[in-house]
Amino acid sequence: MQDYRILVVDDDIMSRKLLTRYLEKMGFTRIEAMAGTKEAEHSLIDSHVRGEPFHLVLLDWRMPGEDGGQFLIKCRADERFESVPIIMATVENDPKKIRMAINKGATSYIVKPISYAGLKNSVTQALQRSERQQLS
Repeated sequence: MQDYRILVVDDDIMSRKLLTRYLEKMGFTRIEAMAGTKEAEHSLIDSHVRGEPFHLVLLDWRMPGEDGGQFLIKCRADERFESVPIIMATVENDPKKIRMAINKGATSYIVKPISYAGLKNSVTQALQRSERQQLS
């Protein structure tokens, strides 16, 4: 698990810390946490250019400026990031928004408060699905 690069995007510092702590507990060591989508976009592009792309993005919905839903759509429209697993991790639990996120390309959707077991399950499934897609 240590070889995977994970990007956490959430404007709430406590959420970023919790998600990072959970990911570290799972054995991940290459985690970057950002407060907004502008920073995240720059990091995604820079890491791709360096040949060290992210393998997974955990993305909050409600953020100032460009929200997670808009960022998801932008990532899916960019061929460099169209297949990167993106897990929406948010308090947004409106069924219409959940369907929209999945329809727009979210790999998974988990509602806060997030449990360690729930996050581990979502992350494991997303990475396994991504590996299977790369092999086919």
